[in-house]
Amino acid sequence: MKYTPIALLGVAVAALLFTLGVGGMDARAGQPETVPELESQVENARNKIRVAERVCHMFHDAESGAPRGGADAEAIYRWSKRRMEAEIELFEMDPSHGSREGAVRRHLEWMKAWNQRVVESEASSPFGIAITEYFVAEAEAMLGESTKP
Repeated sequence: MKYTPIALLGVAVAALLFTLGVGGMDARAGQPETVPELESQVENARNKIRVAERVCHMFHDAESGAPRGGADAEAIYRWSKRRMEAEIELFEMDPSHGSREGAVRRHLEWMKAWNQRVVESEASSPFGIAITEYFVAEAEAMLGESTKP
């Protein structure tokens, strides 16, 4: 079978277009995100941490760091966990920003402090104490998971 030069040129052009078009898209699909996209995601995670940190500090005394009374236990838990998740998100994008274990450990310490405050207040019901005990147990389990290889 004989091919004319024009037919061969057509096949070569088609192969080149396929490589640049479809093949190029497949090659880009496995590539890391561009720097501006990653920087935007890192900044979003930092913003979430800043806001969650600010809310968490509203629940704790500015001088001693002790949990304040009167706040809803679920709200304290949710905001501490949101902060932890944002810290983990940031760490996963850039490991120089801490560690998963550190973020979980910080959440655990806040939950332990809240539990201690609830127990010492003598104003909480057994139900209120049990809620904070659950938060501590959950955070301890998360810490165990975060330290697995």
